[in-house]
Amino acid sequence: MDDLLEKVLAGKSPKLTFEEGLKILEKLVEKVESGDLPLNETMTAYEKGAEIIKNLKTELQKAEEKITILKKG
Repeated sequence: MDDLLEKVLAGKSPKLTFEEGLKILEKLVEKVESGDLPLNETMTAYEKGAEIIKNLKTELQKAEEKITILKKG
């Protein structure tokens, strides 16, 4: 998972599954909250975290829409 985190921070993140996105987000939060990162790395972690949150919200919305359609079916 740390290898995947490094790829995300380097801007080379592959398409993450929902679960991977959550785990990476948790790791990013830990890094930012630790206070051990230089400011530029903290900003990068924050930006990447914001991107992941956006993607996770999109995936959740799609799942909710699909469930709604299935319930109506």
